[in-house]
Amino acid sequence: MLLRNKERLFSVLCALLSLFVYSCKNTADVVSLPVSLPTLPENGVVTSQMSSFFKKNDNAILELSPDCEIEIVENEYKLKYGTVSEFPFSAKKKIKRIEYQTLFPSVAGSFSFFRILIPKKNNVEDAAFILKYLKNEKLQDSKKGNVYSYYEDSQFYFYGVFLPFSPLYEQDSYLLSVEMNFKDGEKAIIHSTGVVEKNTFREQILKFPKGKSKDLQNASRKKYNVQQAARHELWKIVTQPLTTGVWEITKPLDNTSRMTSDFCFTRKWVLNNGKLYSKDVHLGVDYGVPTGTPIYSLLDGVVVSSGLQELYGNMVIVNHGLGLYTNYCHMNKCLKKSDTLIKKGEVLGEVGMTGAATGPHLHIEARIYGIPIDYRKLEYLPQLFVVEP
Repeated sequence: MLLRNKERLFSVLCALLSLFVYSCKNTADVVSLPVSLPTLPENGVVTSQMSSFFKKNDNAILELSPDCEIEIVENEYKLKYGTVSEFPFSAKKKIKRIEYQTLFPSVAGSFSFFRILIPKKNNVEDAAFILKYLKNEKLQDSKKGNVYSYYEDSQFYFYGVFLPFSPLYEQDSYLLSVEMNFKDGEKAIIHSTGVVEKNTFREQILKFPKGKSKDLQNASRKKYNVQQAARHELWKIVTQPLTTGVWEITKPLDNTSRMTSDFCFTRKWVLNNGKLYSKDVHLGVDYGVPTGTPIYSLLDGVVVSSGLQELYGNMVIVNHGLGLYTNYCHMNKCLKKSDTLIKKGEVLGEVGMTGAATGPHLHIEARIYGIPIDYRKLEYLPQLFVVEP
């Protein structure tokens, strides 16, 4: 009996010790480095199967994530895959503790999210990112902006960067660089890369009745292009998050069962005389519902544009922060003015068929830095707040 009690006591003590070690590991604000750090070779390839530290030079230390590979040419490294962090060299053999993770698959027409967890003792002064899209290692496009904290729990500040992947780009990979400056004067630079998967989309033919065909022929493509350029300037602005708590979208309509055009359909616009007016890629989702049906904001945010636009008709644009915008088009009425703060589920307007529309419907878009994504993928957002033990 005494032996059994001792075994139980030992098991309890071991469990408590494990909990204490785990707790210390998850609340530490710094990482202690090995006494002896290997130095990067002048040339060659370094592959890391687990988190590894290297001395880059007398001024910098590299941390390679698990499953990371870098190529070194004449003392300069190039990230091949995975994530690498660069810190200033410290005589104290300690660096800032930073945890990061890429959430969601990288697929054209959708988005990933690069989440950075910063222990609360490590106060960030400011942070910025550059996101590059590549095809055969050649630059196709790039986006940049500030990085903000979007949430906090008892241990961490949650920072993050959306990684949207356009269905229109020729891209096969991306390279993200984040620079974080801390209030104590130190900084960290994080580079992360990944492969972008292709997507396939279907075709659709739109037939416009006589009245709408006349409207299309009278529409000014030049005016549309000017307005679209102004929208892109708006969409590329990255602000602090405007949604509080866990981000969980609501439906834009009470009934979304009748989808009339899916995201990224390749569409032919045919006039009533049978002539082809235009061919485009549909960058939103359409729902056919009666005129006057209320339209709801997916998330908290601020209205940054409201009014009549060429081809889009009556349109409301909502900024949700971190570069995420949602657009609601072809409204019969816009019920919110610019600069209006709104809550998730608040009515923005009524369904109509203004602009290029064959019937009453809601055309809803989501844009991140101006890059179109399928708005339904925003259902992933609650996972931004989940941290596995």
